[in-house]
Amino acid sequence: MADTICIAEERHKAWLMSRDKWVDESWIGRCIRLGEYLIAERDHEPAGFVRWSWFWGKVPYMDMIRVEPALQRSGIGTLLLGHLQDIAVSQGAQIIMTSCESDEQEPLNWYRKQGFAPTGDIAIPTIQTARETFLVKHL
Repeated sequence: MADTICIAEERHKAWLMSRDKWVDESWIGRCIRLGEYLIAERDHEPAGFVRWSWFWGKVPYMDMIRVEPALQRSGIGTLLLGHLQDIAVSQGAQIIMTSCESDEQEPLNWYRKQGFAPTGDIAIPTIQTARETFLVKHL
């Protein structure tokens, strides 16, 4: 059982469309073209992904990280994050950011375990009921 990380390619698009329900097909295509998806594969099958972008064009921002439910807590999320951090460092970044809803204790705990610290939150009442908590990790 070997885990590998690759930059998403067009061959991953259908799988991403079935898993990344927070964005539409055109955004998924855009992110694939820009190299803003990393795919974790286990035994040559997609096992998880991270979608990321550049906040203010300078700070790597982890938009979404998801691991197949049957494979959660197997280290795939940590592997994805580690690969994203390697990319960030190679591009000269000194921090990485992410966020999640303030009432999502499981993700918040995972981010803290990975070295992220909360830096603030905002309310976006037309989009979500809970406040969005932003987290930063120094690289």
